[in-house]
Amino acid sequence: MTPKLEKLLKTAPNLPSLPGVAVELLTECRRPDVDIDRIAELLARDPALSAKVVGVANSSAFRRGAPLTTVRRAALALGTSSVTALGLSFSLVSQRAARGPFDFAQYWRRGLLNAVAARSLAQQLRIDAEEAFLAGLLQDIGMLALHAAVPGYDDVIRDAKQDHLRLERLEREQFGAGHPEVGAWLAQGWGLPEPLSQAVLGSHVPLQGDRASPLGRCVAVSGYVSPIWLNAADKNAIKTAAQAALTWLSLPPDAFQEVLTRTADASRDFAEAFEVTLPSAKDMKGILQQARDTLLEVSLRATQVASRSEADVQRLSAEKKTLELQYSRDALTGVFTRGHLEAALAQAYEHAVRFDRALSVLFCDIDFFKKINDGHGHAVGDKVLATVARQIAGSVRQLDVVGRYGGEEFIVILPATAAEGALVVAERIRERVASLVIRSDKDQLVPVTISIGHATSGEGWKSRDLADLLAAADGALYNAKRAGRNRVVSYVP
Repeated sequence: MTPKLEKLLKTAPNLPSLPGVAVELLTECRRPDVDIDRIAELLARDPALSAKVVGVANSSAFRRGAPLTTVRRAALALGTSSVTALGLSFSLVSQRAARGPFDFAQYWRRGLLNAVAARSLAQQLRIDAEEAFLAGLLQDIGMLALHAAVPGYDDVIRDAKQDHLRLERLEREQFGAGHPEVGAWLAQGWGLPEPLSQAVLGSHVPLQGDRASPLGRCVAVSGYVSPIWLNAADKNAIKTAAQAALTWLSLPPDAFQEVLTRTADASRDFAEAFEVTLPSAKDMKGILQQARDTLLEVSLRATQVASRSEADVQRLSAEKKTLELQYSRDALTGVFTRGHLEAALAQAYEHAVRFDRALSVLFCDIDFFKKINDGHGHAVGDKVLATVARQIAGSVRQLDVVGRYGGEEFIVILPATAAEGALVVAERIRERVASLVIRSDKDQLVPVTISIGHATSGEGWKSRDLADLLAAADGALYNAKRAGRNRVVSYVP
């Protein structure tokens, strides 16, 4: 995080903060001899907070026996970890300032679904479910901090067009850090346990190496689950989430279906307690049925493949690969979609770490693309996107991966490729794009160039994790554009 951004955050008057009761809860839970009666006493100081904790404890998501009528009984039934996580969660959701165009209602809808999904995933993995709930709720808290501290942040949110990964990309480009880093910084400042702040930091791409954890992977996958209900028009949301669950948590389709069912059921109880409006029960049920059908199709195909002869297995495997490619290809450009790209990045990085090999990444951005759209129309803009994508794909090896990251941005994954070789590829792409002859409908020449940022991990410099490598390439792209565009710039540690 840049010093300028940190200064803005530290001096922001409306930065998200924990109420006094929440701070005391944290302090008490750090004690080696934590006392459940003391926890109940702290909750009882805030009648609204204690009522919510008792209400949730009596909901179908938790209740196992007779009704719990006091906060002490609720605390005893839930346990120290659960009651503290719930207390902190309610404290966070109480912060719903409504100034400016920031859509707090949508923010907390996504946050609550993330939290419930992370909890359901943790239950599937048999790890602390309430810690996962709190981590899921916290994963985007950096957005609230940036909204409070940075002028113009609402414009960035608008430009992201509800694309969460694009939002982080724009944040990094304009402010020097994305909301996961800001959220982790905020969580550390609050004194939250290290696993929680690390889960926030890796909420888009799980951290690798020593910082990898099942909690962090649950939180990262939860961010792909919430769009299933929030972006019902996105027909690929279910498959993208299922792929993330399979890649990062090794959850097969049938186990992931259990997670979705548990999330849909529990979300009703939590939505009422947290006073957050979610899609109607009918809508959620309908989307859940759609998910069930989609995952059943995937599961049945896998079962059929397993039960056939070797010849049939090979044939069906080829068909499956064709279908996967069809659904993982961007309709306009023909290169891989962002969802497939993210899975491929995670796999390539894991392979590079395991076998101690170099991995290079190219961030590519078409220069002045907005001017092309505005000056020549979207049809010409689409033509430019498709043509540039073909040039990029035609400049790499068969084992390399090219994907559309969003808008006019592309990523190239170059496995087992050192910096010198990656620069050759990057310069080849730049030259091919610069030599394009594209004409508008009015026969006007449309000049097209591309800026490329490059980073290589494993040769002289090793990234801390995948997010670190992507940030390095992204920073190099920013430097290329700042230096005048139509050039290749490498990350220098």
